[in-house]
Amino acid sequence: MRRPPARRCPLNTRSTPAARTPRSPFDQLQPLRGPVPIFAAKSAKMGLCPLPGRGLGTVPSTPNVYSEVAADGKSTASPWPYSSPRGLVYWGPIPPGGRFPGCTWPETVAAVGQVVLAKWGSRRRSRIEALKKFVLVALKLGISVAILAYLVYQAHANEVFPDLVAREKDWALLAAACAAYFVALAITIVRWWYLVRALGIPLSLRESFRLGFLGFLFNLAPMGIVGGDLLKAVMLGRHFPERRAESLVTVFVDRVIGLYVLFVVATAAVFATGLWRLEAASVRIACQAVCLLTAAGTVAVLVPLGPDFTQGRSTELAGRIPYVGRPLKKVILAIRAYRTQIPVLLGCCLATVAVHGLFVLVVYWVCAGLYASHPTLGTHFVVAPVSSATAVIPVSLGPFEFVLDALYAAIPLPDGSRMARGQGFVVALGYRVITVGIAAIGLFYYLGSRREVAEVMHDAAAETSTDDAP
Repeated sequence: MRRPPARRCPLNTRSTPAARTPRSPFDQLQPLRGPVPIFAAKSAKMGLCPLPGRGLGTVPSTPNVYSEVAADGKSTASPWPYSSPRGLVYWGPIPPGGRFPGCTWPETVAAVGQVVLAKWGSRRRSRIEALKKFVLVALKLGISVAILAYLVYQAHANEVFPDLVAREKDWALLAAACAAYFVALAITIVRWWYLVRALGIPLSLRESFRLGFLGFLFNLAPMGIVGGDLLKAVMLGRHFPERRAESLVTVFVDRVIGLYVLFVVATAAVFATGLWRLEAASVRIACQAVCLLTAAGTVAVLVPLGPDFTQGRSTELAGRIPYVGRPLKKVILAIRAYRTQIPVLLGCCLATVAVHGLFVLVVYWVCAGLYASHPTLGTHFVVAPVSSATAVIPVSLGPFEFVLDALYAAIPLPDGSRMARGQGFVVALGYRVITVGIAAIGLFYYLGSRREVAEVMHDAAAETSTDDAP
């Protein structure tokens, strides 16, 4: 019996015998009924090939055609609709959940004509990535527990908790701190809504408050759960699928503005109060670090707003910088989306100054409500922003409390004395209690849309796994 001629795979220059099944991520596919999506391989060098009897039809002999598989499993040849250095397109049926063995998709595949750039990998690689994620979460949790345990030990050694119970509190100042925090959070939500509308996304103010409180709730969620910023971006993208990229940009720019103005306010307070002249080494190091980060942030914000004479080559070069290249590239691309919206950025920066001023008042009023002897308001314009700047560290609990406690103990009070170690930790706990109380508003929004949030969390987790992949 004569052996059939070898067929040539459009994705691989090597000849593949028809009787032999090549190894590929499609090996475990079975013909399924349902809508037909487009599959795009990440690279043509991977040798992916449609397999006979596996739901992807036969391999065409001509390189410029592809196999279209209908719901009944029959294949027909048609012109190749999409080809670029980024990937090559396939048609095929959808498995349950839109996922395939040995393959990680950036999103669920469910639409005809949808181009998806797949990131292929083995099951062993998936297990390794899951192990890495588990180790990272465990490491973050361990750091938080270690810092909090150290602060509790110091507070217990200085008898801070019995003193707090016996001390008279100023409940009016504590209530004012709660009101100030709510107003500050409302301004941040309106700021994000302003950024969204600037890109032409017709999001209502009412819906922005719903997404904003849900995002704030998930920012306080335990480690390992999807962050609030990503949750907001994915939910906004679900409301406006055609503006999904802009949705991510708005959330990212909102976070960049918040952090940058935070350092600007702290730097202004450092020079206004003269704290950088203190003898305490920890205070001087903190002040110097804030000034340096403010200068670097100013360059990172202003350069993307100017003309790009390199036609994108400088951005690609910045993205190759070790450790900081990838987030720096995201900052540059996000800010360039608002290059023609300078008044919007200036208005958001002014609103952010008011936000951080209110956050300083919150910390100051909590401290004044718990302790009669406390640092001045001007000192708090340095202490609170520097402590809040630890938000750049990917550990949710611990760094803020540690820095606030250390600065309180290092900076002298107006009468020449100093706060005991552990009292700053108590102030930080009071601040955390207020944030949790305000976040309870987001809990009501969550209970009213649990199913939607669950779907968004699944999509956001897939988005995170895609971003983390090399």
